[in-house]
Amino acid sequence: MGLRDKIREFYLNKSGIRAVLEGQDQQNRMAQESLAAITFSNAIQESEWLKYKSFYPGRWAVEYTFLLTLFRIFEHHKFTNLLEFGLGQTSRMVHQYAVFYNVPAITVEHDNEWIEFTRKDTHNAYPINVKILPLEMVDYNGYKTRTYQGIKTAFENQKFDFILVDGPFGSEHYSRSQIIQLAENNLAKTFCVIIDDCNRIGEQETIAEVESALKNNGIKYAISKYNGLSDFVVICSEDLKFLTSL
Repeated sequence: MGLRDKIREFYLNKSGIRAVLEGQDQQNRMAQESLAAITFSNAIQESEWLKYKSFYPGRWAVEYTFLLTLFRIFEHHKFTNLLEFGLGQTSRMVHQYAVFYNVPAITVEHDNEWIEFTRKDTHNAYPINVKILPLEMVDYNGYKTRTYQGIKTAFENQKFDFILVDGPFGSEHYSRSQIIQLAENNLAKTFCVIIDDCNRIGEQETIAEVESALKNNGIKYAISKYNGLSDFVVICSEDLKFLTSL
């Protein structure tokens, strides 16, 4: 066998090993997701605040691992001012929580048709407070990134102790960059931030910027990555670091 053939065989074997490992990782994630689905379904049965318990994870929606983590966080700490980016399955939980505990919650969404569909799909069983903000492309660190228009004025002087970031659609770089600005100016002293899709480069860059903003403001925090079919991170003020281990 010549050198060229040996090199070709090496790369074919390397590709084969990579494919096997990726296949095993996907199988492990699917098994974990199945376990999370069972655990979530059992956990919410006795919940007083989560009265309407129908959820439809998957595709563009978050997965059961995310929903289970979100439910556990809500069970372990009472938040007083909630903000969510992207209307979806998590909104069903966020707004039922807000109604039960009589605290404000806002979901930012750009799509009027999706808002109407969601309200009909939930049969208007509980109010979903939506702030409609159009999408825009902005420059951040030399890259174009998609965000919501008017974030600064929409939430000026407001402090949130819970922020969930699952919108807008992802960007190649600094995806969902609105959370960077909010981390600099709109976090309460005690807070929890959840950012979805952190397996993607754009969200990873944004998370790094959020951490820099917290450090620059002298804010001590804890961070944990969760692996589901899609990965997400939980970032909490140091006094809530136990939430990163749920």
